[in-house]
Amino acid sequence: ISFNSSHNSWMWKRGRGFDVVTWDGTGANNTLNHSLGKTPEMIWAKARSESQSWLVFHKGLNSGTTPWNWYVTLDGTGAEANWAAWVQAPTSTQFSIISNWSANSQNYIAMLFASVDGISKLGHYTGDGTTNGSKEITLGFAPKFLMLRSTAAGDWLIFDNFRGFYYS
Repeated sequence: ISFNSSHNSWMWKRGRGFDVVTWDGTGANNTLNHSLGKTPEMIWAKARSESQSWLVFHKGLNSGTTPWNWYVTLDGTGAEANWAAWVQAPTSTQFSIISNWSANSQNYIAMLFASVDGISKLGHYTGDGTTNGSKEITLGFAPKFLMLRSTAAGDWLIFDNFRGFYYS
């Protein structure tokens, strides 16, 4: 697919459905505060002080059973993998990390996402095995940006109205 550019970018603003948290490693488990005011449904995280893939944690991974122990990579195509990254599931005010996410002399970043009625929706669904467009997912609003990925191996699919994302 060609969109006449090798680079595209999207930006999010901190607000009701998005927050950014940074922390310095201590070598121990840690509980961190966030300001979403609701439970995150997806968290992207990585070490900023070394070359590392973004790990994506989502409420729908592992079919929604212990999802915070599973991840996919933002810059990769591998299937979901098991790794207990969180001490416990996130809450409306905090998320906890294991000591692997808190190595001494490292600094980290996490981007937290939550659904906001009429603006954003973070969900998951089970495909029906067809390729004829018969699977319909209703969000309750017309999205301007849509990001999808299978939990099996595969690419991220990104659609937006800037480049001609048409929807009914």
